[in-house]
Amino acid sequence: MFMYRLYRRRKQKKKRLSTQGKLLAKIAKEIELPKKKCIFADEIQILLRMKKIALLIVLAAMTLGATAQDCCSKAKNETKKDCCSKSNETKQCKTMKALVTYFSASGVTRNAANELAGIIGADLFEITPEKLYTDADLNWRDKKSRSTLEMNDKTSRPALKDGGKVKNLAQYDVVYVGFPIWWYTAPTIINTFLEANDFTGKTIVPFATSGGSSIDQACKDLKAAYPKYKFGDGKLLNRINKADIEKWAATVK
Repeated sequence: MFMYRLYRRRKQKKKRLSTQGKLLAKIAKEIELPKKKCIFADEIQILLRMKKIALLIVLAAMTLGATAQDCCSKAKNETKKDCCSKSNETKQCKTMKALVTYFSASGVTRNAANELAGIIGADLFEITPEKLYTDADLNWRDKKSRSTLEMNDKTSRPALKDGGKVKNLAQYDVVYVGFPIWWYTAPTIINTFLEANDFTGKTIVPFATSGGSSIDQACKDLKAAYPKYKFGDGKLLNRINKADIEKWAATVK
């Protein structure tokens, strides 16, 4: 009996110890810390990824900034170039030196020429005949008057004072040539003047006064007679309007 009780006590104790061991093991398992991870390595990797993304963003921004700056620079340079070009054109227009020449038999064209020169800031040159015209010479009703005979002969070249030569003509870029309309065109004395001087490289701009005729036929005849010269648009100046004259002169190149 004694041996049986001892056996049961040891068995119960062993069972109890086993139960306690399992409980302790379970508790230990529950409170056991998880395996240590490489926290710093992960953080570094995350930071590297973030830095890489940030670097890409910065590089993209820099590229866009550089492109924008380059575009702005090009636009600025083009604008500057365009402005410089326009400035040069304006400067060229302003520095083009003009000469107003004119033939006037009665004084009407002389007045128009003086006003024109004053408005555009040009020098003046009078186309003076060697022999001045009298009232009788200008009588267009007289078929034997000087002006009638000259205009009926297309080869007529009335003589000019001092040969009609313009001193220092080379300094002028534009030469305005004024005259009264005779027989719907320019007097033949204008032909004498154009043939007495060399207008190569210059712009000849006709202007005229008239009692009723236009300047169109005169311009057409002059261009046909001197095709080697450059002619600007002619204008009738019976009435002088400053704004109109400035606008007209601005078209001359």
